[in-house]
This record gives sequence, C-alpha cells and structure tokens, in this order.
Amino acid sequence: MPKMSEIIVFDANFFICMNSIRAKNLLGNLDSVASDLGFEYYISTVVFDEIKAPHTFRENSRKSYMLRK
Repeated sequence: MPKMSEIIVFDANFFICMNSIRAKNLLGNLDSVASDLGFEYYISTVVFDEIKAPHTFRENSRKSYMLRK
C-alpha cells in the first residue's frame, strides 16, 4: 500500500489521554496501524521521551517514528 500523504501528529495530550485510560500496548498498536494503512507517524522527541513503555520497546520504536525536535 502506498504511503498516505496526510500528516498525522500525536501531541502530548493524546498520550496523556491514552495513559489515563490505561491503553495497553499503545506503541505496538500504532506500529500495526502504520504498517496496515501505510502511515508515517511524526512525534516530537519531548513527547516520545514521556511515553511509558519498556526501554527495549522504546528503542525499537524510535526506528518506526519520525522524531522531531
């Protein structure tokens, strides 16, 4: 599937909301959606660093997301 031309930005509020409802495997689910739909995600480094996930998973996820300062 070709990459989508839309830009999808997840801000800190998205992750705060997901954390407040105790969403499980958030980064893994986002990776699955990106793969299935051909999305590219952009997340600021500051927001990404605040995501609660195992260290090894975060390091692997850095490859999937376009981190911006």
